[in-house]
Amino acid sequence: MKHHRLPGWPGKSNAATDAGAAGGMIAALTYSDSTGFHDIDMSLHGDAPAIDPAWIHTVRKARIAVAAVPWPDDVQQAANTFLDAAGTLAETLDEGHVQSALTPARATHAAQHALSNAGWSHLAHAAGIQVGGNSTHEPRRPD
Repeated sequence: MKHHRLPGWPGKSNAATDAGAAGGMIAALTYSDSTGFHDIDMSLHGDAPAIDPAWIHTVRKARIAVAAVPWPDDVQQAANTFLDAAGTLAETLDEGHVQSALTPARATHAAQHALSNAGWSHLAHAAGIQVGGNSTHEPRRPD
């Protein structure tokens, strides 16, 4: 089995640390991809906006998952942007005011997609896998 070096990864390079770092990235990306930031954003911008009390826990757990990973240099900025946006979203959700959560929900949705795209692209490149097409998802503004 060929092991690929993850460029810009903190620490020394060997198969165990590269695999562990990649595993951490995969776990954080998979978790944040599946937490429903799209749904939170669309619900808050929908016809009957309301804050689901479970969202605060979802957002906090996603922040923890992303913060726990030592991201490679080319993904770190996207991770920081997500952490900042999700932190603001968590604060506004905790306050319970729909109007104050609108902008942070949109920003977190976009930041999560940017982190996902950067992270998965990094992993694909490190694994020697070509990825094509545009996987960027820009949240649509409601009419």
